[in-house]
Amino acid sequence: MPLTALAVGIFLFQGKEDDVWRVLGFVPPGIVRETIDTPTYYLLRQTHEPFLRSDDLQNYTSNIFRKWERSMDCRVFVFYPKIGLKFNEKDSFTKKEFDAQISSVTVRYGRPFRMTSNPDSVTITFDSPQKQYLYFLTWYENAPAIRQGNLEYGLGKFYIASYKPEEIVMRRKCPVHGGYNTIEFYNFTGEGDPRLQDRNIQDFNLLPVSQRPEWIKKDYSFLRNPEPRSAVLLINHPDRSVRQELYNCINIDEFRAAFFAGNASFFDISTVLPVGIAGAKPGLPRQTCSALHASASGDISLINLRGDNAKALREYLEELHKRTGIRITEKKMAYRDIARLINDSHRKPYSYNLFQIYLDTFRPDHKVFFEYTSGERSFLDFRVSSAERLFSELLKSKDFSDETSIAIRLAGVLAEEAMVLPLYQTYSEVYYPKEIKNIVLGKGFWQYPEIADLKI
Repeated sequence: MPLTALAVGIFLFQGKEDDVWRVLGFVPPGIVRETIDTPTYYLLRQTHEPFLRSDDLQNYTSNIFRKWERSMDCRVFVFYPKIGLKFNEKDSFTKKEFDAQISSVTVRYGRPFRMTSNPDSVTITFDSPQKQYLYFLTWYENAPAIRQGNLEYGLGKFYIASYKPEEIVMRRKCPVHGGYNTIEFYNFTGEGDPRLQDRNIQDFNLLPVSQRPEWIKKDYSFLRNPEPRSAVLLINHPDRSVRQELYNCINIDEFRAAFFAGNASFFDISTVLPVGIAGAKPGLPRQTCSALHASASGDISLINLRGDNAKALREYLEELHKRTGIRITEKKMAYRDIARLINDSHRKPYSYNLFQIYLDTFRPDHKVFFEYTSGERSFLDFRVSSAERLFSELLKSKDFSDETSIAIRLAGVLAEEAMVLPLYQTYSEVYYPKEIKNIVLGKGFWQYPEIADLKI
C-alpha cells in the first residue's frame, strides 16, 4: 500500500465514532501521580503503566521490563527495560530516562541502596532484604512518567491529546481494531447537564448514583456488589474535646440520610476498614452524645461538594444545633477548588473542619485507609503521635498478619482521637453498555476500567 494511502487509512480509522469511549465525571485540575483521587486514578489507569503489576502481592508481571530478576534474600534486583516505549507522540522511553525514573522511585522507597547501570539493565542492591520493594513498584504513584505543567505522560496505552477544564481527550498510542482508540472525559456540571441524556456516553459510573440518568437502568447492563471502599467524615480540628463532640453527636444515620440525599441504603462499618479488608468490624461506631452547650459552639465548617442535598442538609444542621449547641456551617465548594486547597502546602490551617471523602483500595493493602489522616499526605492539619507511630510501623510492615494487627490498632486510635467518623461502605451500582464483549467480573472494571482491554 502506498504511504499516502496508509496515512489516510490510519486517519480514518482513528476518527471512527464507534471507537470512542465517553465518560462523564469531574475533570481534575491536573493529571499527576501526586493526586490520587477517584477521577485522577481513573485517568491514570489509562495513561500510566506501573513498573510491575500484581493481584496477589506474590506473583508479578510487567509491561515495562523485558525481564527482571531478584536474589533469594531480596537484596539484589535486576531490571531489563523495554526501551522505545512512548510517553506521547514525541517522547520515548530511553535507557537514560529509565535509569533516572527507577533511581528516583527507589530513593522514595527510603532504604539505603546502590544502583549499577549496564547497557541493557539496571541493578539495585540494598544493604538489607527488602521484600516490599517489588510491591512498591506496583503503585501508580511510582509509575514512570514525564511531566509538562499540570499533566503527566506515562507509558500506558493512551496519552493526553488535549486537556481543557470541560473536557479531556486521550488517544491510544497504537490504534487497534475492535477496541476503543479515543477516550473523551467530560466535566459534569450538575443535575442540569445536557450530557446526562447523551446516549453515546458509555460510562456514568463516576457520578453519584442519585445523579445518574434513569434511562441507563433500562438500556445498560447492571451489577451491584459491596466494594472495599469507605465513605468517611474527616474531623479537622485542633481541640480533641471538640473532635469528640463532633464524632459522638453527628448521628451517622441522620447525617448520611441528609448529606447523601436520595441514597436509601448503606452498608454499615464501625471503623475506616470496610468489610472484606482484614481487620474490619461490622456494625456502626459507638456514639454517646452528651453535648448540650458544646465546646464546638463556634462555627465548624463542613465542605459540601454535592449539589443535591441543600434542603436536607440545612434542615439536619439546624436540628443538630438546636439539640446540641453545635453549629456547623456548610461550605459549598467545587471539586476543582477543594482539590487545589487540599494540595496547597501553604493553605491556612483548619481552612475546613469537616470533609467527607472516600478511602479507596487503589492498592491491595491497608495503608490506603490511613494515608489521609497520617503521614505526609494527611488532609488533617494536626498530628496525633500514636497515630503517626502506628502509621510508620504500617509502612514498614513486611508481614500481612502484622500489617492487619497494626491496622486494627491504628483504626482504634482514629476513633479514640475522633479524627475520622466512618459513615458507610460503598457498593457498586454500575451500568455499562451491553455491547462490550469482555467484561470480567472481579477485575476492577466496575470503577476503574482499563479501556484499552475492552472489546466492542
